[in-house]
Amino acid sequence: MNASVKYLTSHLVLFSLLVFVACGEQLSPEQQQAMIMDQRWLLDEVDGNRNVDNDTLQPNHLMLPSTMHGTAMAFAGCNQLAAKYEISGTDLSFSNVIASRKMCEEMQLEYALVEALERTDRFRIRENKLELFEGRKKLAVFLRDDGEFSLPQIYDPSSSGN
Repeated sequence: MNASVKYLTSHLVLFSLLVFVACGEQLSPEQQQAMIMDQRWLLDEVDGNRNVDNDTLQPNHLMLPSTMHGTAMAFAGCNQLAAKYEISGTDLSFSNVIASRKMCEEMQLEYALVEALERTDRFRIRENKLELFEGRKKLAVFLRDDGEFSLPQIYDPSSSGN
Protein backbone atom coordinates (compact mmCIF):
# COMPACT_ATOMS: atom_id res chain seq x y z
CA MET A 1 0.00 0.00 0.00
CA ASN A 2 1.50 3.35 -0.93
CA ALA A 3 1.88 6.22 1.54
CA SER A 4 -1.03 8.31 0.20
CA VAL A 5 -3.50 5.41 0.51
CA LYS A 6 -2.29 4.71 4.07
CA TYR A 7 -2.64 8.41 4.92
CA LEU A 8 -6.15 8.59 3.45
CA THR A 9 -7.25 5.34 5.14
CA SER A 10 -5.94 6.41 8.56
CA HIS A 11 -7.70 9.77 8.30
CA LEU A 12 -10.94 8.16 7.16
CA VAL A 13 -10.84 5.79 10.16
CA LEU A 14 -10.09 8.70 12.52
CA PHE A 15 -12.91 10.80 11.02
CA SER A 16 -15.38 7.89 11.37
CA LEU A 17 -14.38 7.42 15.00
CA LEU A 18 -14.83 11.13 15.75
CA VAL A 19 -18.28 11.15 14.13
CA PHE A 20 -19.32 8.11 16.19
CA VAL A 21 -18.10 9.66 19.46
CA ALA A 22 -19.56 13.09 18.69
CA CYS A 23 -22.98 11.71 17.84
CA GLY A 24 -23.17 9.66 21.00
CA GLU A 25 -24.70 6.25 21.38
CA GLN A 26 -28.00 5.76 19.59
CA LEU A 27 -30.58 4.39 22.03
CA SER A 28 -33.36 2.08 20.90
CA PRO A 29 -36.99 3.16 21.49
CA GLU A 30 -37.24 0.55 24.26
CA GLN A 31 -34.10 1.88 25.98
CA GLN A 32 -35.42 5.44 25.72
CA GLN A 33 -38.79 4.42 27.16
CA ALA A 34 -37.06 2.75 30.12
CA MET A 35 -34.86 5.82 30.66
CA ILE A 36 -37.70 8.35 30.74
CA MET A 37 -39.51 6.54 33.54
CA ASP A 38 -38.90 7.17 37.26
CA GLN A 39 -36.55 10.10 36.63
CA ARG A 40 -36.89 13.78 37.38
CA TRP A 41 -36.21 15.79 34.24
CA LEU A 42 -35.27 19.44 34.85
CA LEU A 43 -36.80 21.93 32.44
CA ASP A 44 -34.10 23.58 30.34
CA GLU A 45 -36.04 25.04 27.42
CA VAL A 46 -39.66 25.35 26.37
CA ASP A 47 -41.00 26.88 23.15
CA GLY A 48 -37.46 28.00 22.26
CA ASN A 49 -36.96 29.92 25.52
CA ARG A 50 -34.29 28.83 28.01
CA ASN A 51 -35.39 28.25 31.60
CA VAL A 52 -33.04 30.49 33.58
CA ASP A 53 -34.95 30.84 36.87
CA ASN A 54 -34.74 27.32 38.29
CA ASP A 55 -35.31 27.15 42.06
CA THR A 56 -33.04 24.56 43.69
CA LEU A 57 -35.64 23.65 46.34
CA GLN A 58 -38.50 23.23 43.86
CA PRO A 59 -36.97 23.01 40.38
CA ASN A 60 -39.07 23.16 37.24
CA HIS A 61 -39.40 19.55 36.16
CA LEU A 62 -41.29 16.67 34.58
CA MET A 63 -41.63 13.15 36.01
CA LEU A 64 -43.27 10.00 34.66
CA PRO A 65 -43.30 7.86 37.80
CA SER A 66 -44.30 4.23 37.44
CA THR A 67 -45.79 4.52 40.94
CA MET A 68 -48.53 6.80 39.58
CA HIS A 69 -49.89 4.40 36.91
CA GLY A 70 -49.96 6.62 33.82
CA THR A 71 -49.98 10.01 35.54
CA ALA A 72 -47.15 12.46 34.86
CA MET A 73 -46.20 15.12 37.40
CA ALA A 74 -44.64 18.50 36.57
CA PHE A 75 -43.83 21.90 38.02
CA ALA A 76 -43.02 25.18 36.26
CA GLY A 77 -42.70 27.86 38.91
CA CYS A 78 -46.19 28.16 40.38
CA ASN A 79 -48.61 25.23 40.35
CA GLN A 80 -48.18 21.49 40.61
CA LEU A 81 -49.22 19.95 37.30
CA ALA A 82 -50.53 16.48 36.56
CA ALA A 83 -51.48 14.82 33.27
CA LYS A 84 -52.40 11.43 31.96
CA TYR A 85 -49.82 10.05 29.56
CA GLU A 86 -49.56 7.22 27.06
CA ILE A 87 -46.19 5.90 25.98
CA SER A 88 -45.17 3.29 23.43
CA GLY A 89 -41.52 3.22 22.42
CA THR A 90 -40.76 6.87 21.67
CA ASP A 91 -44.40 7.82 21.01
CA LEU A 92 -45.63 9.92 23.94
CA SER A 93 -48.79 11.92 24.47
CA PHE A 94 -50.25 13.81 27.40
CA SER A 95 -53.91 14.54 28.06
CA ASN A 96 -56.13 15.99 30.77
CA VAL A 97 -53.45 18.38 32.06
CA ILE A 98 -54.57 19.85 35.38
CA ALA A 99 -52.96 22.30 37.79
CA SER A 100 -53.33 23.32 41.40
CA ARG A 101 -55.08 26.68 41.70
CA LYS A 102 -52.45 29.17 42.84
CA MET A 103 -52.11 32.47 41.04
CA CYS A 104 -48.59 33.78 40.68
CA GLU A 105 -47.15 36.93 39.16
CA GLU A 106 -45.13 35.03 36.56
CA MET A 107 -47.03 32.18 34.91
CA GLN A 108 -45.81 32.37 31.29
CA LEU A 109 -43.39 29.46 31.79
CA GLU A 110 -46.16 27.30 33.23
CA TYR A 111 -48.52 28.15 30.38
CA ALA A 112 -45.80 27.33 27.84
CA LEU A 113 -45.06 23.98 29.50
CA VAL A 114 -48.75 23.01 29.62
CA GLU A 115 -49.09 23.86 25.92
CA ALA A 116 -45.95 21.86 25.08
CA LEU A 117 -47.23 18.83 27.00
CA GLU A 118 -50.62 19.00 25.27
CA ARG A 119 -48.96 19.12 21.82
CA THR A 120 -46.34 16.40 22.42
CA ASP A 121 -46.56 13.30 20.24
CA ARG A 122 -43.06 11.83 20.66
CA PHE A 123 -39.84 12.15 22.60
CA ARG A 124 -36.13 11.50 22.23
CA ILE A 125 -33.42 10.97 24.82
CA ARG A 126 -29.81 11.61 23.95
CA GLU A 127 -26.84 12.79 25.97
CA ASN A 128 -28.95 12.89 29.17
CA LYS A 129 -31.44 15.27 27.56
CA LEU A 130 -35.14 14.57 27.13
CA GLU A 131 -36.63 16.33 24.11
CA LEU A 132 -40.38 16.56 23.50
CA PHE A 133 -41.61 16.95 19.92
CA GLU A 134 -44.73 17.58 17.90
CA GLY A 135 -43.79 16.00 14.60
CA ARG A 136 -40.37 17.47 13.80
CA LYS A 137 -40.87 20.60 15.95
CA LYS A 138 -38.98 20.54 19.24
CA LEU A 139 -41.32 21.77 22.01
CA ALA A 140 -39.28 21.37 25.19
CA VAL A 141 -35.91 20.16 26.47
CA PHE A 142 -35.23 18.69 29.91
CA LEU A 143 -31.96 17.68 31.57
CA ARG A 144 -31.70 14.47 33.58
CA ASP A 145 -31.58 15.25 37.31
CA ASP A 146 -28.75 13.31 38.90
CA GLY A 147 -29.56 14.70 42.36
CA GLU A 148 -31.73 13.18 45.05
CA PHE A 149 -35.50 13.28 44.69
CA SER A 150 -38.49 11.21 45.74
CA LEU A 151 -41.02 9.69 43.40
CA PRO A 152 -44.63 10.64 44.15
CA GLN A 153 -46.77 7.88 45.60
CA ILE A 154 -50.49 7.21 45.42
CA TYR A 155 -52.01 7.69 48.85
CA ASP A 156 -53.19 4.39 50.30
CA PRO A 157 -55.20 4.90 53.53
CA SER A 158 -54.84 1.20 54.41
CA SER A 159 -51.06 1.62 54.76
CA SER A 160 -51.31 4.51 57.25
CA GLY A 161 -51.60 2.18 60.24
CA ASN A 162 -55.14 3.20 61.29
